[in-house]
Amino acid sequence: MTVITNLTNTDVRDYFYKDSLFSSITDKEINRALLEAKSVINESLIDDNDQLKICFYYLTAHFACLNTRMGGVNSVGQNIIMSESAEGVSANYAIPEAFIKNPVWAAYTKTEYGYRYLSLIYPYTVGNIVSIEGATTP
Repeated sequence: MTVITNLTNTDVRDYFYKDSLFSSITDKEINRALLEAKSVINESLIDDNDQLKICFYYLTAHFACLNTRMGGVNSVGQNIIMSESAEGVSANYAIPEAFIKNPVWAAYTKTEYGYRYLSLIYPYTVGNIVSIEGATTP
């Protein structure tokens, strides 16, 4: 049994206690996001339980955010705002090309939670090598 197996919607709400997203959605919606996050997270990538929980919380929040944006048949996906301006002041943000060009990671750039999740797991994915003992026959 892993550390994320017993996490509940209360745990997620407690982690994001100041976040307006979790004050506006139901426990049922958070449970749905928990299931979706459990279906895609690679638990073996992160061996530190606390770090795994943090990553899992952000992944859950990503799915909760996406689910609240869904509008049925005519639903249109949204992305993170990459530039803003107000009263003559502007700010531009850039998502790293490695995230945008990766077909799996690009999906996580659609919310700030997903982007945060990527920034947390990225160090675990670079240079990660696993060796397996074995032999081949001629």
